[in-house]
Amino acid sequence: MTLSAPWRPGYGRGSKASMTCTVVRVWEAAAPDVGDRLAWILLCDADVAHCAQARECALQYSTRWIIEEYHKAIKTGLGAERLQLESAERLFAAIAIMGVVALRLIELRERWRMHPEAEAAQAGLSRLEWEG
Repeated sequence: MTLSAPWRPGYGRGSKASMTCTVVRVWEAAAPDVGDRLAWILLCDADVAHCAQARECALQYSTRWIIEEYHKAIKTGLGAERLQLESAERLFAAIAIMGVVALRLIELRERWRMHPEAEAAQAGLSRLEWEG
């Protein structure tokens, strides 16, 4: 499939080069409830000629949610966009620390989702974390 650049004020249609991509359709053939069946149409830059290649594209895309959750934790949860640091080095250091915190928060949330009734000691928290 070839995608044309979108129209933008001051630039017009076709001001940027078009982009060729591969369309991969993924659907869930069987689910307990017909209304809950998943269906995706993925656009990718990979050459997909076989079912195994399409499956690989779908598996890669299925991990995208964790990347989105990571960015949400950095930006919304930890306020990275509100930082007023004046040098790139300070910003990089702050984001590096926030990245570790964001991953820890995501890990704890996923543990809680999988075992909501677990006690704090078994939920992935260290003694210092659950006592503090």
